[in-house]
Amino acid sequence: MRRWTAVLLGLLLWAGTTGAASPIEEAAHEVRQAAGAHRLIVLGELHGTREVPRLAAALAAAYARAGEPVVLALELPRDGSAASRAYLHSDGGTAARQALAAHRFLRPPAPVHDGRRNGAVIELHEALRRLRARGADVAIAPIDVERSTGGAGARDRMLAERLRRIHEALPRGRVIAVVGNVHAMRFRPQGPSWPARLQAPMAWHLRDLEPFTVNVAARAGESWGCASRGHCGPRPVFPSDARSRTLGPNDPWHYALYFPRFSLAEPLR
Repeated sequence: MRRWTAVLLGLLLWAGTTGAASPIEEAAHEVRQAAGAHRLIVLGELHGTREVPRLAAALAAAYARAGEPVVLALELPRDGSAASRAYLHSDGGTAARQALAAHRFLRPPAPVHDGRRNGAVIELHEALRRLRARGADVAIAPIDVERSTGGAGARDRMLAERLRRIHEALPRGRVIAVVGNVHAMRFRPQGPSWPARLQAPMAWHLRDLEPFTVNVAARAGESWGCASRGHCGPRPVFPSDARSRTLGPNDPWHYALYFPRFSLAEPLR
Protein backbone atom coordinates (compact mmCIF):
# COMPACT_ATOMS: atom_id res chain seq x y z
CA MET A 1 0.00 0.00 0.00
CA ARG A 2 2.82 2.37 0.86
CA ARG A 3 4.45 1.68 -2.54
CA TRP A 4 1.33 2.66 -4.51
CA THR A 5 0.81 5.71 -2.32
CA ALA A 6 4.36 6.80 -3.10
CA VAL A 7 3.80 6.22 -6.84
CA LEU A 8 0.56 8.23 -6.80
CA LEU A 9 2.23 11.05 -4.88
CA GLY A 10 5.09 11.06 -7.38
CA LEU A 11 2.67 11.30 -10.32
CA LEU A 12 0.81 14.17 -8.68
CA LEU A 13 4.05 16.03 -8.02
CA TRP A 14 5.20 15.46 -11.62
CA ALA A 15 1.88 16.67 -13.00
CA GLY A 16 2.10 19.77 -10.86
CA THR A 17 5.59 20.66 -12.01
CA THR A 18 5.19 20.09 -15.74
CA GLY A 19 2.66 22.90 -16.02
CA ALA A 20 4.85 25.37 -14.15
CA ALA A 21 6.39 28.26 -16.05
CA SER A 22 10.17 28.35 -16.35
CA PRO A 23 12.12 31.27 -14.82
CA ILE A 24 12.57 32.62 -18.37
CA GLU A 25 8.84 32.51 -19.10
CA GLU A 26 8.05 34.07 -15.74
CA ALA A 27 10.56 36.85 -16.39
CA ALA A 28 9.13 37.52 -19.86
CA HIS A 29 5.63 37.71 -18.39
CA GLU A 30 6.85 40.17 -15.74
CA VAL A 31 8.44 42.43 -18.35
CA ARG A 32 5.37 42.37 -20.59
CA GLN A 33 3.09 43.23 -17.68
CA ALA A 34 5.35 46.04 -16.51
CA ALA A 35 6.01 47.46 -19.99
CA GLY A 36 2.35 47.67 -20.92
CA ALA A 37 1.85 49.57 -24.18
CA HIS A 38 5.45 50.83 -24.49
CA ARG A 39 6.67 49.98 -27.99
CA LEU A 40 10.38 50.30 -27.20
CA ILE A 41 11.67 47.97 -24.47
CA VAL A 42 15.32 48.28 -23.46
CA LEU A 43 16.83 45.34 -21.57
CA GLY A 44 19.98 46.39 -19.71
CA GLU A 45 22.17 43.37 -19.14
CA LEU A 46 25.38 42.16 -17.60
CA HIS A 47 27.07 40.63 -20.64
CA GLY A 48 27.81 36.99 -21.21
CA THR A 49 24.85 35.19 -19.63
CA ARG A 50 22.53 32.56 -21.03
CA GLU A 51 19.49 34.09 -19.38
CA VAL A 52 19.23 37.49 -21.07
CA PRO A 53 19.24 36.21 -24.69
CA ARG A 54 16.67 33.60 -23.66
CA LEU A 55 14.56 36.34 -22.11
CA ALA A 56 14.75 38.35 -25.33
CA ALA A 57 13.68 35.29 -27.33
CA ALA A 58 10.78 34.61 -24.95
CA LEU A 59 9.59 38.21 -25.22
CA ALA A 60 9.79 38.08 -29.01
CA ALA A 61 7.78 34.85 -29.04
CA ALA A 62 5.11 36.24 -26.71
CA TYR A 63 4.61 39.42 -28.72
CA ALA A 64 4.66 37.45 -31.99
CA ARG A 65 1.93 35.13 -30.67
CA ALA A 66 -0.14 38.26 -30.07
CA GLY A 67 0.28 39.16 -33.73
CA GLU A 68 2.83 41.94 -33.27
CA PRO A 69 5.91 42.45 -35.45
CA VAL A 70 9.12 42.35 -33.40
CA VAL A 71 12.65 43.63 -34.03
CA LEU A 72 15.41 42.56 -31.64
CA ALA A 73 18.15 45.21 -31.58
CA LEU A 74 21.45 43.82 -30.29
CA GLU A 75 24.56 45.62 -29.04
CA LEU A 76 26.72 44.05 -31.75
CA PRO A 77 28.47 45.69 -34.72
CA ARG A 78 25.96 46.72 -37.36
CA ASP A 79 28.07 45.23 -40.17
CA GLY A 80 26.62 41.91 -39.03
CA SER A 81 23.14 42.82 -40.31
CA ALA A 82 23.46 40.80 -43.52
CA ALA A 83 24.78 37.75 -41.63
CA SER A 84 21.91 37.91 -39.12
CA ARG A 85 19.37 38.25 -41.91
CA ALA A 86 20.92 35.38 -43.87
CA TYR A 87 20.70 33.08 -40.87
CA LEU A 88 17.04 33.92 -40.24
CA HIS A 89 16.32 32.94 -43.86
CA SER A 90 18.41 29.75 -43.65
CA ASP A 91 17.50 26.19 -42.73
CA GLY A 92 19.37 26.52 -39.42
CA GLY A 93 21.70 23.66 -40.33
CA THR A 94 25.34 23.17 -39.43
CA ALA A 95 26.66 25.16 -42.38
CA ALA A 96 24.40 28.13 -41.60
CA ARG A 97 25.41 28.12 -37.93
CA GLN A 98 29.10 27.92 -38.79
CA ALA A 99 28.76 30.82 -41.22
CA LEU A 100 27.04 32.97 -38.59
CA ALA A 101 29.53 32.11 -35.84
CA ALA A 102 32.48 32.80 -38.14
CA HIS A 103 31.32 36.26 -39.17
CA ARG A 104 33.50 39.15 -37.99
CA PHE A 105 30.73 40.76 -35.94
CA LEU A 106 30.69 37.73 -33.63
CA ARG A 107 34.47 37.35 -33.33
CA PRO A 108 35.81 39.09 -30.21
CA PRO A 109 38.43 41.74 -31.01
CA ALA A 110 41.64 40.66 -29.24
CA PRO A 111 42.59 41.25 -26.51
CA VAL A 112 39.26 42.74 -25.38
CA HIS A 113 36.31 40.38 -24.97
CA ASP A 114 33.46 41.90 -22.97
CA GLY A 115 31.20 38.85 -23.24
CA ARG A 116 28.67 40.04 -25.83
CA ARG A 117 29.70 37.43 -28.41
CA ASN A 118 28.86 33.88 -27.34
CA GLY A 119 26.84 30.76 -28.01
CA ALA A 120 23.71 32.27 -26.47
CA VAL A 121 23.65 34.83 -29.29
CA ILE A 122 23.66 31.97 -31.81
CA GLU A 123 20.79 30.33 -29.92
CA LEU A 124 18.91 33.63 -29.95
CA HIS A 125 19.23 33.75 -33.73
CA GLU A 126 17.98 30.17 -33.91
CA ALA A 127 14.97 30.96 -31.72
CA LEU A 128 13.97 33.80 -34.02
CA ARG A 129 14.63 31.72 -37.13
CA ARG A 130 12.15 29.15 -35.85
CA LEU A 131 9.60 31.85 -35.06
CA ARG A 132 10.00 33.25 -38.55
CA ALA A 133 9.65 29.76 -40.09
CA ARG A 134 6.28 29.49 -38.34
CA GLY A 135 5.13 32.75 -39.91
CA ALA A 136 6.05 35.30 -37.23
CA ASP A 137 7.12 38.78 -38.34
CA VAL A 138 10.44 38.96 -36.48
CA ALA A 139 13.90 40.33 -37.25
CA ILE A 140 17.30 40.95 -35.65
CA ALA A 141 19.18 44.22 -36.07
CA PRO A 142 22.74 44.73 -34.74
CA ILE A 143 23.02 48.41 -33.73
CA ASP A 144 26.55 48.99 -32.44
CA VAL A 145 29.33 50.90 -34.14
CA GLU A 146 31.89 48.86 -36.04
CA ARG A 147 34.74 50.72 -34.36
CA SER A 148 34.48 52.92 -31.30
CA THR A 149 36.64 55.98 -31.98
CA GLY A 150 34.71 58.93 -30.53
CA GLY A 151 34.46 57.94 -26.88
CA ALA A 152 31.61 56.53 -24.81
CA GLY A 153 29.33 59.53 -25.29
CA ALA A 154 29.57 59.43 -29.07
CA ARG A 155 28.96 55.69 -29.08
CA ASP A 156 25.77 56.04 -27.02
CA ARG A 157 24.50 58.72 -29.38
CA MET A 158 25.13 56.48 -32.38
CA LEU A 159 23.44 53.51 -30.68
CA ALA A 160 20.44 55.75 -30.06
CA GLU A 161 20.35 57.03 -33.64
CA ARG A 162 20.34 53.49 -35.02
CA LEU A 163 17.62 52.39 -32.60
CA ARG A 164 15.53 55.45 -33.45
CA ARG A 165 15.65 54.58 -37.16
CA ILE A 166 14.52 51.02 -36.42
CA HIS A 167 11.66 52.32 -34.26
CA GLU A 168 10.56 54.74 -36.98
CA ALA A 169 10.64 51.97 -39.61
CA LEU A 170 8.28 49.83 -37.51
CA PRO A 171 4.95 51.72 -37.32
CA ARG A 172 3.44 49.08 -35.05
CA GLY A 173 4.79 46.24 -32.94
CA ARG A 174 7.72 46.13 -30.53
CA VAL A 175 11.39 46.96 -30.65
CA ILE A 176 13.33 45.07 -27.97
CA ALA A 177 16.89 46.29 -27.43
CA VAL A 178 19.47 44.20 -25.56
CA VAL A 179 22.35 46.41 -24.42
CA GLY A 180 24.64 46.85 -21.44
CA ASN A 181 22.80 48.14 -18.39
CA VAL A 182 24.51 51.56 -18.49
CA HIS A 183 23.28 52.14 -22.07
CA ALA A 184 19.78 51.26 -20.84
CA MET A 185 19.63 54.00 -18.18
CA ARG A 186 16.90 56.57 -18.80
CA PHE A 187 19.09 59.36 -17.41
CA ARG A 188 22.63 59.87 -16.16
CA PRO A 189 22.55 59.15 -12.40
CA GLN A 190 24.28 61.39 -9.91
CA GLY A 191 25.93 60.65 -6.58
CA PRO A 192 28.91 58.88 -5.04
CA SER A 193 27.78 55.44 -6.25
CA TRP A 194 28.21 56.47 -9.90
CA PRO A 195 31.22 57.55 -11.96
CA ALA A 196 31.46 61.34 -12.15
CA ARG A 197 32.07 61.30 -15.90
CA LEU A 198 29.44 58.76 -16.91
CA GLN A 199 28.20 59.48 -20.41
CA ALA A 200 24.63 60.43 -21.26
CA PRO A 201 23.12 56.95 -21.80
CA MET A 202 21.62 55.66 -25.03
CA ALA A 203 18.08 55.47 -23.59
CA TRP A 204 18.26 59.12 -22.47
CA HIS A 205 18.75 60.18 -26.09
CA LEU A 206 15.51 58.34 -26.91
CA ARG A 207 13.37 59.77 -24.11
CA ASP A 208 10.87 61.27 -26.57
CA LEU A 209 10.07 57.68 -27.67
CA GLU A 210 9.24 56.79 -24.05
CA PRO A 211 11.36 53.63 -23.84
CA PHE A 212 10.65 51.20 -21.02
CA THR A 213 14.00 50.40 -19.45
CA VAL A 214 14.78 47.26 -17.46
CA ASN A 215 17.84 46.47 -15.36
CA VAL A 216 18.20 42.69 -15.71
CA ALA A 217 20.08 41.26 -12.73
CA ALA A 218 20.36 38.06 -10.70
CA ARG A 219 20.66 37.02 -7.08
CA ALA A 220 23.59 34.63 -7.70
CA GLY A 221 25.76 33.12 -10.41
CA GLU A 222 28.22 34.61 -12.89
CA SER A 223 28.35 37.09 -15.74
CA TRP A 224 31.20 38.36 -17.91
CA GLY A 225 32.84 41.68 -17.18
CA CYS A 226 35.93 43.82 -17.63
CA ALA A 227 37.78 45.29 -14.66
CA SER A 228 39.89 47.32 -17.08
CA ARG A 229 40.76 47.30 -20.76
CA GLY A 230 42.16 43.91 -21.66
CA HIS A 231 41.25 42.34 -18.29
CA CYS A 232 37.93 40.63 -18.93
CA GLY A 233 36.49 37.34 -17.76
CA PRO A 234 33.88 35.59 -15.61
CA ARG A 235 32.84 37.58 -12.56
CA PRO A 236 30.64 36.44 -9.69
CA VAL A 237 27.29 38.12 -9.16
CA PHE A 238 27.11 39.79 -5.77
CA PRO A 239 24.72 37.62 -3.69
CA SER A 240 21.40 39.30 -3.04
CA ASP A 241 17.88 38.61 -1.85
CA ALA A 242 16.40 41.38 -4.03
CA ARG A 243 13.14 40.83 -5.85
CA SER A 244 11.82 42.17 -9.14
CA ARG A 245 10.02 45.47 -8.74
CA THR A 246 8.96 48.74 -10.32
CA LEU A 247 11.52 51.44 -9.57
CA GLY A 248 10.96 55.04 -8.52
CA PRO A 249 11.42 58.27 -10.50
CA ASN A 250 14.92 58.78 -9.10
CA ASP A 251 16.15 55.37 -10.26
CA PRO A 252 17.93 55.16 -13.63
CA TRP A 253 15.67 52.36 -14.91
CA HIS A 254 11.91 51.83 -14.81
CA TYR A 255 12.05 48.23 -13.63
CA ALA A 256 14.46 45.85 -11.89
CA LEU A 257 14.18 42.23 -12.98
CA TYR A 258 15.98 39.58 -10.91
CA PHE A 259 16.68 36.06 -12.08
CA PRO A 260 17.42 33.47 -9.40
CA ARG A 261 20.81 32.89 -11.00
CA PHE A 262 22.94 33.91 -13.99
CA SER A 263 24.91 31.23 -15.84
CA LEU A 264 27.74 31.89 -18.28
CA ALA A 265 27.02 31.46 -21.97
CA GLU A 266 29.23 29.07 -23.89
CA PRO A 267 32.09 30.88 -25.65
CA LEU A 268 32.37 30.74 -29.41
CA ARG A 269 35.25 28.67 -30.75
